[in-house]
Amino acid sequence: PLRYFFTLSKLIRDGSYDAVHVHGNSCTMVLELCAAALAGCKVRIAHGHSTGCKYQLLHTLLKPLLYALCTHRLACGREAGKWLYGKQDFTIVRNSIDTEKFAYSITSRKQIRQALGIAEDQRVIGHVGRFNEGKNQKFLVDLLQLLSGKEPGWRLLLVGDGSLRKTVEQQVKEAGLTDPVFFIGETHQVSDYLSACDWLVMPSLFEGLPLTLVEAQANALP
Repeated sequence: PLRYFFTLSKLIRDGSYDAVHVHGNSCTMVLELCAAALAGCKVRIAHGHSTGCKYQLLHTLLKPLLYALCTHRLACGREAGKWLYGKQDFTIVRNSIDTEKFAYSITSRKQIRQALGIAEDQRVIGHVGRFNEGKNQKFLVDLLQLLSGKEPGWRLLLVGDGSLRKTVEQQVKEAGLTDPVFFIGETHQVSDYLSACDWLVMPSLFEGLPLTLVEAQANALP
């Protein structure tokens, strides 16, 4: 963290940047905001994207520092703003996407399913997000196990990567669900995979307004 802090501060100072815009889920954003302040950057924007975090105590302790360091307060939605800024004023910047890019495509649906060996009558649950505690992919594996025990033909499609991916992969292996679960990893073809799914399930433990939800709405994916 210290090397990151000083490297970032030097980058901002050497580049003479007019503004630094920090996206995050908690008051731990003070690390970047402080680096910007040390570098002499006058405009320091905090942008909240969630309604909770893993390190609650640290988040609470850092609140006064966040309020002192940020010059502008943004959030992806009302609840995310309240979580990060409390009673302080903030501006909501709504997440936006290219709606044409994420429109439903029957061609993409057929291509992706064929490539993965998924039949048209098999039902696919999809999820897009980083493998971390907040996104809660482990719940989806439990859900698939429950559904598969009642009737066959269910599939789970996980798009994304992250620190907990290996943990979830091990969970899938131990549950005997290696065949019906697909780990896609990071991809620029998210819109195609959404078209291949029948439902998007988001069991997040805490969340703001994720882009994935907006993308699914544009795809008309329940």
